[in-house]
Amino acid sequence: MKTPGYVDPESLPFELGTIITDTKTGKHYKLLSVLGEGSYAVVYMARCSDDGTKYAIKCLSKLDLTPRQLHLQRTELEIHESVCPHPHIVTLYAHFETRDWMFLVMEHVAGPDLYDYITQHPAFNANQEERRFAEATRLFEQMIDAVAHIHALKAYHRDLKPENFILGADGNLKLADFGLATHESLSVDFECGSKPYMSYENRNAELNPNDPTIYGPRVDYSPRLSDVWALGVLFLNLLFAQSPWNDPS
Repeated sequence: MKTPGYVDPESLPFELGTIITDTKTGKHYKLLSVLGEGSYAVVYMARCSDDGTKYAIKCLSKLDLTPRQLHLQRTELEIHESVCPHPHIVTLYAHFETRDWMFLVMEHVAGPDLYDYITQHPAFNANQEERRFAEATRLFEQMIDAVAHIHALKAYHRDLKPENFILGADGNLKLADFGLATHESLSVDFECGSKPYMSYENRNAELNPNDPTIYGPRVDYSPRLSDVWALGVLFLNLLFAQSPWNDPS
């Protein structure tokens, strides 16, 4: 899910100002702005007309999806709901469906995401090594706390990256976007996630299309260990305020 710059209003599935009604509770949510866009979803900031609280509402289209893609969307909902509440995970408060759409009503976290924080915050200035190390350690401990909680529930995120960690107004991290999450202890969903944070076994076929001997045969991989790999890359991001790869792709 990427944060948009300019958003063409005609490309949005729902116009700003649209009222979305929870089909279970009857609560009404007015869409105020766009927080992010993905292949099948748009996240809006919305205000509940019942109490004035602001939420992030993820609108997932069910149109033209394969059974596998629809399964992933329902798995996202199930896993996200199961890992809440947790102080370092964006809370999923409610969910409901219409014929063509799924709606996830989530905690609105002000931001920025971790990518913007690393690239813009003075704590990650090249001349502030001690301050950068202290802040990197603080944030990484929160990442570990969130991921360890998910893994303890036999769930695996599979898309850990700076853009999926959001800082709240209190300066603490919240993990978001469970769109690729799984309960599978072994997976054959290769190239799953964001390339700079994929484990080698996840990227095996792409890296070695004709030679399976270097990283092993393309059979399956562990989503749990892939999450651990991604955490290691994230820690290097935090320590050095940049990707550890010369070519992030």
